[in-house]
Amino acid sequence: MNRTKIVDFEDHLKHEYGERGTEKREKFEEGFEAFKIGALIYDLRKNQGLT
Repeated sequence: MNRTKIVDFEDHLKHEYGERGTEKREKFEEGFEAFKIGALIYDLRKNQGLT
C-alpha cells in the first residue's frame, strides 16, 4: 500500500516556493492576491446579475 505523507499547506509552500521574502515566493503571493481579488469581483458581479 502506497502511503503519502500529509504536510500542512505552509510547509508545501516553503518546499515549492521557498521562504517568505524570496523572489519566487513573493511572486507566488502576488499572483495569489490577484486571484483572490478577481474571485471577489466575480462573485460581486454575479450577485448583481452583471456576470
